[in-house]
Amino acid sequence: MAVKFTKPEINVREKLAELDKPSGIAGEAMLRAETPQEQFNLIGAGRRNLLINGGFDVWQRATSNTTNSGFRSVDRWAFNTYTGGAFTVSKETDSTFGNVLKWNRTTADTSNTNAGNCIQQPIENAKYLVKGKSVTVSFWLKNEKTVLRSGFVRFRINVSPYTLLAPAQYWESGSNEWEYHSFTFQTSETVNSDHIELQIQMDNGSSMGAIYIAQCQFELGKVATPFEHRSYGEELALCQRYFQNVYNGQCFGSANTTTRMRINAPLSPEMRTDPTVARVAGTISFQGMGVSISSTSTAVAQASDSGTRYLGMDLGGFSGLTARSYAGSQSRTLVFTADAEL
Repeated sequence: MAVKFTKPEINVREKLAELDKPSGIAGEAMLRAETPQEQFNLIGAGRRNLLINGGFDVWQRATSNTTNSGFRSVDRWAFNTYTGGAFTVSKETDSTFGNVLKWNRTTADTSNTNAGNCIQQPIENAKYLVKGKSVTVSFWLKNEKTVLRSGFVRFRINVSPYTLLAPAQYWESGSNEWEYHSFTFQTSETVNSDHIELQIQMDNGSSMGAIYIAQCQFELGKVATPFEHRSYGEELALCQRYFQNVYNGQCFGSANTTTRMRINAPLSPEMRTDPTVARVAGTISFQGMGVSISSTSTAVAQASDSGTRYLGMDLGGFSGLTARSYAGSQSRTLVFTADAEL
């Protein structure tokens, strides 16, 4: 005689919920993950943060900047403001996070109803990483005087017409304590640029005061994971793909005439593209030809060539050179910058 047994269906999720030991935040996040890639990201396997210098540790240009838009201080982060306002940006040390960004509006800007100060980072070759996918932005924010109560986060292509890849989302801050913010976006399938740009903007320009920002992260998936820490050396090397300071001691050159030298210096790591080279004001000096020689000139004397691995400049303002002779230096003075930002 055949005996037939039946067993009721079991809902695994309900049974897990009934366990005495809770699954916790991390466990719940794993259960909510819809794809193996999301679970891979949640357990911290591989790189997550698409931003460089999201912890605001590297400041090669300067540790503060007043008003000027563009790349002026903290590496990989550019700043924008409308014509009527003014702001300062500075590196600050916090007891919780270490290095943080202080962003202080000092002059109100009411020139535009959408006026506001914005920090932004272009992300190289991110088109195929983000198109049609869910991405999450997270950061910590503190409002110094509780007057800058809101702003928005958005990301877009980084060339005109700067098309948004998802609707902007708004942040609010009502206290002078650190608050955690995270935003998940569904990216458009149409991304008409290889590079994208993340923007974090203050409220409109009528309010003055400072906010502090720490641990910015931009990652694939619908869940904000803990901030990905990288060593200072690794973060610096990533930043130097886009910007490098060049010091006198790195340089060597040959006398092109009795007053001009062709100066070269190695660039390491290799830069993103051939950089724009600028001469930093001050004295550049060399030892060679049996004498010490120097120049304070900041103008390029003749067309010069720089590549992704080397800096080149033809500089005048020297005297008493012996043509086609070589010279080197041991000075620590900052003499050039090499810029390959997006």
